[in-house]
Amino acid sequence: MFAIRQASMADLPGIYGIFRDAVRSPDAIWIDDPGTPEDRCAWLLLKEAQGFPVFVAVEGGEVLAYAALGEPCFRDANCALAEASLCVAPHARRRGIGRALLATLEEAAGAIGRDSLIASVDAMNRGSIALHRRCGFRQTRRMPGVGRKFGRARDLVLLRKEL
Repeated sequence: MFAIRQASMADLPGIYGIFRDAVRSPDAIWIDDPGTPEDRCAWLLLKEAQGFPVFVAVEGGEVLAYAALGEPCFRDANCALAEASLCVAPHARRRGIGRALLATLEEAAGAIGRDSLIASVDAMNRGSIALHRRCGFRQTRRMPGVGRKFGRARDLVLLRKEL
């Protein structure tokens, strides 16, 4: 059985491994280069400095997934949104980990004064879109061709959940 807890520096190898695998996927994370483990360390430290939590799902010492809150890319000083992101290792999918992490992010967002979560998902990532919908997110927008991955245009789906 997995457990969810706040991420620590000791979790970085697992977080980086999951991130690196997601970067290789055509319908996840619109980045073509996973960077280095040090880049993920800087990401974790930045999240911490900004007051946004990062969580991991672990089982038997293995990081199965991670999730984080962050500022939406369309920041506003009075914005009550937080962006939810999560990534589950392929071998750990369909076990309720994504659902549990989204519930954890909802609680954390409320604790830092946010009243809505948004998720930005590649339109071809049907599994992620279905997960968010099962968790009460509603699609608010589809934006054709706004991203690029491996040299190809990608559509973005924005989903939102009021807390």
